[in-house]
Amino acid sequence: MMKNLIIGALASVLIAGASFAADWKVDHSKSEVRFGGTHAGNEFTGVFEKWQADINFDASNLSASKVKVTFDPSTAKTGNGLYDGTLKGEDWFKVDTYKIAVFEAVTFTHTGGNAYTAEGTLQIRDKTLPLTLAFTLDTNGNIAEMNASHSIDRIAYDLGVQSDADAAWVSKNIELKIKVVASH
Repeated sequence: MMKNLIIGALASVLIAGASFAADWKVDHSKSEVRFGGTHAGNEFTGVFEKWQADINFDASNLSASKVKVTFDPSTAKTGNGLYDGTLKGEDWFKVDTYKIAVFEAVTFTHTGGNAYTAEGTLQIRDKTLPLTLAFTLDTNGNIAEMNASHSIDRIAYDLGVQSDADAAWVSKNIELKIKVVASH
C-alpha cells in the first residue's frame, strides 16, 4: 500500500518538476514523496527515501514531454518498525522479488492556470495500471516546484490482500503527497 503511494508520489513529483523545455534535475533535499492511511483506526504517514526521476517537460510543448519515475520500495519508511518490516514482505511490496516500482507518463494536459494532468501507468510488483495524476506547477526562473495529491487503491495492486483483502485493518486507499523541486 505504501509502495503505491510512493510510486504515485514520485511520478507526480517528476512530472510537475519539469516546466521548461528539455531535462530537469530534481533537488532531492527539497523534494519528497509521502504516503499515508490508517491502520486499526490509527493514522500513519511515511516517505520513500530513494527514488529517481527522468523528467523532460515543456509546458509549451506538452506532446513532446515525458516523465519516468523509478523508486525503491524497500526504502518505504513510516518510523514504525512493525509497519516498515511488513511493507517489505511477501504480502506487500515483496522487495526480494520486485526491486523497483515505476511511473511513466507521456500524455500531459494543461487544465488551466498552473494546473496540469499527466496520464501514464504505475507499475507496482507485477501489476501495471493506468494512472492520471493532477498536479500544480509553479516556476521561478529556472526552478520549478510541482505539488500533487493522489489516492491509490492498494487492493488493485495486490498490496496486503493476503492479510487484509477487505481493508478491515489497513485503509484501502493510500494517500500520496508529492512535492518536487527541480531545476533546468
